Amino acid sequence: MKSRSEVKAEKATTSTLSDEKKKVVQELSAQLRDELNPKPSPFKFESANAAREDKLRPDLAKIVETVFVNDVHETWKKLREALSIGEKRSDHGTLQRALDNAERYAYDAHRLFVTAKVERERWERENDVIFGAMWSEATADLQREKDSGIRSKQITDADIRARTATLHPDEFQAQETHRAKIKATVDSLENLAEQWNSRCRTLQTMLGKLRS
Repeated sequence: MKSRSEVKAEKATTSTLSDEKKKVVQELSAQLRDELNPKPSPFKFESANAAREDKLRPDLAKIVETVFVNDVHETWKKLREALSIGEKRSDHGTLQRALDNAERYAYDAHRLFVTAKVERERWERENDVIFGAMWSEATADLQREKDSGIRSKQITDADIRARTATLHPDEFQAQETHRAKIKATVDSLENLAEQWNSRCRTLQTMLGKLRS
């Protein structure tokens, strides 16, 4: 039969081992928590890169602020409707006024195109966040199949795109349709700018013929 001192020693040892196990578990838990939820950097991008930021000179910045169109739809309507000269195409004064307006409209049409182009690039960057999550999920799904032996060939972008469409059919369709519409709109506005440039040349030719 164990003496009281021996029993007491065993309890102390068991307690010590238990405490050590708790400590190990706590350390592992803390390590796992840090891996899953990394601490944000104490430095912001703006402050960390402030010294390297290449700011525009003030006079150029003023142009950047004004070169873009504020009301895209109204500007587009005005430019589209102004393409028609009317019935007085042989009148010198009418053509002269049309040419004066056309040069200004050509500039506005280019501003409209540039505005749409920059907006499209902004949309693409923001949409990459949403599409990136779906793309990553599809990649992981294909990788699991490869690891388990279901598939043996190399995973390609086409495979990932097809799996993304399978996993998220509604979101994928909506995104791709919207992307196509935005691209078509930008292309259409580029064509409108080219039309106004062509109109300027046409009116100059017509005025030249009236003078001769």
